[in-house]
Amino acid sequence: MVPNPQIHMIPTDQFKTLSVSLKFIGPFEARTVNERALLPQILLAATKSHPSKQAMQLRFDTLYGTQVSGSVAKIGMQSVISFSASIVREDLLGRPIYAAVADLFHEILFAPKTRSGRFLKGIVQNEMQLLSDSLEAIYNDKTEYAYRQMRAKMFEGELFANSDQGVLETLEAVSSESLWNAYQKMIREDAVELYVVGDVSANAFADALAKRIPMRPVAPDLQWLDREMPQSRDVLRLVDVDDVKQAKLDIGYRTTTWYDSDNVFAMFVFNTLFGDSEQSVLFQSVREKEHLCYSIQSSFHHNKGFLVVSAGIEGSKVEQTIAAVERERQRIASGDFTEEDLELAKRWLMEGQRRGLDSPTSLIVRHFNYTHQLKRPYDKDAFETYLNAVTKKDVQAAAALIGLDTIHVLTGGTPR
Repeated sequence: MVPNPQIHMIPTDQFKTLSVSLKFIGPFEARTVNERALLPQILLAATKSHPSKQAMQLRFDTLYGTQVSGSVAKIGMQSVISFSASIVREDLLGRPIYAAVADLFHEILFAPKTRSGRFLKGIVQNEMQLLSDSLEAIYNDKTEYAYRQMRAKMFEGELFANSDQGVLETLEAVSSESLWNAYQKMIREDAVELYVVGDVSANAFADALAKRIPMRPVAPDLQWLDREMPQSRDVLRLVDVDDVKQAKLDIGYRTTTWYDSDNVFAMFVFNTLFGDSEQSVLFQSVREKEHLCYSIQSSFHHNKGFLVVSAGIEGSKVEQTIAAVERERQRIASGDFTEEDLELAKRWLMEGQRRGLDSPTSLIVRHFNYTHQLKRPYDKDAFETYLNAVTKKDVQAAAALIGLDTIHVLTGGTPR
């Protein structure tokens, strides 16, 4: 195989399949969020040779259950559209299959079913309805809906306010022309990378796909971490009213810590101690001991540098819960936790890291992030090395850096 910096091979004999992810990398823009969310599904719905989803499925079946799926994600300031597949290894199958799968990838991307230079109207309408239904389902999931509302307001004026999965309020503005223009821009201008997890035969598949789909280099100046920050402001306190039986509280913090920051592992440990496990102080104290909430969890988003605490509570306990959450954060900052607590958090994180080694998808994500966000080759032992080096003082310092930014409450009542 001829070395190609856009082709990333992840060699392993661990799996009976090859796992493939072909990535199209373009700028994340609010005006094209819906188009890029729709594109992978429209391209997978029909091609010139397989003009319906049923025909596509029959073709997948002839390739021994190979499935090609599409997804989109905001990573840093980029929109990354991925076409992924799991392919039975040829040596286990006893017959060639890689060239046929590579042909199918080419067909999906470069030979979509069209009429008069546009995607078929019926396919566009169907995929728009499916996306609309998916976005409507978020509204019905009040926990997720409350988080999305908080995020939109906390990051107003920043790209992170926009969901990479689509925006219901602007979906009707999508047209056949805007979709076609987004497709042409993706095909002609996006950087293209290939990630393949598998045994030595993966090289043959990568060669076959590279002959059919041009790989384009990623510009060296792309921003893979989202560092947009507002000017200094007071804490935002926001209340939305909706038909909910259980109030939803989201507390957003700016951490000024990203994936490439020196203290990122200390922030990982802090988040685990704080609210990202059943042994966390928020769960044990705010939920179990004080009974202030039905559920509570914290999440650290290292691509953006923010941390959020989400809780399901009674509407009358909002202020008590906010005070309790802040008290527990200050406890960690002051060092009110034991070395045993520290080691337990590290073990929790390490177990999650090791589980990821059994997932081809997780391996691809890790290699991608190391390549672009950390600018170095993936090292499966690095996580454990850096994690073990985190001290109690490091965690205290990380906790002290966190700044309260937004408090959002979704509470019961009649929506306006």
